[in-house]
Amino acid sequence: MIEIDIEIQQTLLDHSTQAATSPRLTGATIRDIAGAVPLRTLPRYLLTGRFLQIFAHLPQFARLYWLLFRDRRVPSLAKAWLVLVFLYVVSPIDLVPAWILGLGQLDDVVLALGGLWFFVRLCPPEIVREHVTAVARGGRA
Repeated sequence: MIEIDIEIQQTLLDHSTQAATSPRLTGATIRDIAGAVPLRTLPRYLLTGRFLQIFAHLPQFARLYWLLFRDRRVPSLAKAWLVLVFLYVVSPIDLVPAWILGLGQLDDVVLALGGLWFFVRLCPPEIVREHVTAVARGGRA
């Protein structure tokens, strides 16, 4: 099994630690959460060539998202967000039409990666750390 790249693992841990300073999700609305997580904190590699490294680790990321989704300690709002991201990816509706070569596919990739990043930010940092460590070891949390 390919281990998660240490740098990517550290990036996930750093972002989950930053989420600890964000307001808790108790009674929060999407508008409150969106205002609490500024877009400038999106990972710098999202729109650079570095995001290609993510594709080598897709199985580990998929496992992480699945473990977080199944964890009862993760708020329902975060789980609902993950479902919405999944529905957007599989739906035929696009923000930018697919016939515009390059841009039609790029918007799907950027929105999917941004949505997954936001899902991790919505999860409690200690739970994210626990599952990242478990995925890196190749076991269960």
